Amino acid sequence: MKLNRLLTFMAVCLAMAHSSARATILDVTTPTAQVSGTAAVGDGFIVAGDFIGAAGTGNIDPFLRLGTNNDVERGFNTSITPLPLDDKPPTPGFTHALTLSSVPIVNIGGTNYREFFLDANQTNNGNISLNQVQIFQSSSDLGGSAFTLTEADATHNASIAFTGGPTPVFQMSDNLLSGTTNEVQVNSGNGSGTIDMSLYVKDSLFANLPGSFITLFTQFGSPPGQFTADDGFEEWKVRTPETTPAVPEPSTLAIAGLGALSFVGYGLRRRIKK
Repeated sequence: MKLNRLLTFMAVCLAMAHSSARATILDVTTPTAQVSGTAAVGDGFIVAGDFIGAAGTGNIDPFLRLGTNNDVERGFNTSITPLPLDDKPPTPGFTHALTLSSVPIVNIGGTNYREFFLDANQTNNGNISLNQVQIFQSSSDLGGSAFTLTEADATHNASIAFTGGPTPVFQMSDNLLSGTTNEVQVNSGNGSGTIDMSLYVKDSLFANLPGSFITLFTQFGSPPGQFTADDGFEEWKVRTPETTPAVPEPSTLAIAGLGALSFVGYGLRRRIKK
């Protein structure tokens, strides 16, 4: 009897420990949601629910397309073939190497961030769990490097390490669920070819090295996420500045508006004097 009670107590403790190791939920399933998170590597970051139409090639540049329709998806961008992990062809095109200079900088609340977009595709435009993002900066395309992959399971988030390569400048979730773990819940209701989520990573994390490459590794689905990858593919993209300029912040618009009013006022004063 005592043994049974002890076993029950141990089971309860294990369940509580597992529950306490669950991810911090960052819910951006509504288009107006904007949530700040704390990364395992790389300080604070921002995720936002978005709806940006006309997000096809030429307006928004896809650099990573992946998908399996099989619960968990993971992959990273490269121009080197064969494509790794769950990356989807065609290539070159939707999956390719990315330079740091191609990733736009936007200012939010006085801090500069690098902006990445996600276009998700799910059955019935449902939700998907984003469990991991790692971003590496290097002098060359890391696609030709050997790597060690930790798969997502009941105690781990997926993560990748490149042999002899750089450590990530940004990592959203720790390797172990007991560490800093984030789960971003994204709604795919905007459909294919539109943006569902924006990720903002601090620009100060990156070295200003001309011609440097950015490799983004990502993992969706379950375990440990709540919403599995069940349809289509997911694409990471960046804004194409010459065709889709960044939208100014409200403060920027206000300053521009005040400038325009000042100009009009100046013109009126000149007319009155005449």
